[in-house]
Amino acid sequence: DPSLKETAAAVHISDAYLSRLFTSRLDTTYSRFLTEIKLSHAMALLFNTKLTIAEVADQCGYPNSNYFSDAFKKVIGISPLKYRKSRNASENCPYIPALPHISQ
Repeated sequence: DPSLKETAAAVHISDAYLSRLFTSRLDTTYSRFLTEIKLSHAMALLFNTKLTIAEVADQCGYPNSNYFSDAFKKVIGISPLKYRKSRNASENCPYIPALPHISQ
């Protein structure tokens, strides 16, 4: 993941200012925003592919599948495996919780 400092440098602003922008404009932190982007991508991969949980974790930037599964369940509310199984139960209507800072 790009760090706050790296991202701020890329857009030529200070990391403190970028952090304040995330808080004031999006009402979230930079790290929470990155997590939501990664999990949104993971949800799409789980729903639309047959990749293993470990492969999804890797493609979404998680160091291992256990860490990914814990993060997924903490934010989404169900495990990646349960999310994938919901795909099979309701092909046209996946469980996609609203992530507050990412439009679905």
